[in-house]
Amino acid sequence: MTKWILFVQLFEGLLLFPGGDASCAVDLIPPRVVVKYGDSVSVNCSSSASDFGGIGWEASQGDTGLQMERHVIWTVERLIHWDISPLCFFNNVHDKQCSTRLGLVIYTFPENISISSSNNNNKAMEENVEYNLSCSVLNIAPVQNLTIKWYWEDTAIHTEILTNDKKKPTNQTSVFSFKPMRQDHRTTIRCEAHMDLGPEGPQFNASSQELNIDVECSHCSEKTKP
Repeated sequence: MTKWILFVQLFEGLLLFPGGDASCAVDLIPPRVVVKYGDSVSVNCSSSASDFGGIGWEASQGDTGLQMERHVIWTVERLIHWDISPLCFFNNVHDKQCSTRLGLVIYTFPENISISSSNNNNKAMEENVEYNLSCSVLNIAPVQNLTIKWYWEDTAIHTEILTNDKKKPTNQTSVFSFKPMRQDHRTTIRCEAHMDLGPEGPQFNASSQELNIDVECSHCSEKTKP
């Protein structure tokens, strides 16, 4: 029975599993792919070993079984298994086997994110009273390298990096505690979500709508920046 050995490697902030036997006589091109959920994917596995006895792909989608060709392509027209972990295995002429696991990242990123306040967004805020502002990012995967940035007007005021090792989409919320002062009257706050999927993948960003800040105080008729 084959004993699979997994190595967990941190690469650009994302958890990859390029594992199996590091000396296994197969080459993956490319060795790491970043794919949007529901899109197609193709990766070539090849071997030039002199004791070649066959190669193949093992995966919950696109499984090929053992093939006697020296080049076998793992291909999926619509990738929909979040927990998929494809590996290419090699058999030598003595029926000994090794494997190399593909570094695969499946992602989804929302088109819009939302911002809300603990005062229900419909009342003026009281001066020097603490409120919680929430930035909601729905249906996102993976969460590694997700950064939430808060802006007062065009000035960055807070940054939070969210982490989660789940592969399936989750809902994430960044909370920023804010005590409005009279100089914040008639200003705006917004949040942005940024996700970097490394050199093989795209970079994403999305901005919330602006949250208008109205402060209850006796001399707050004009907007004044601090």
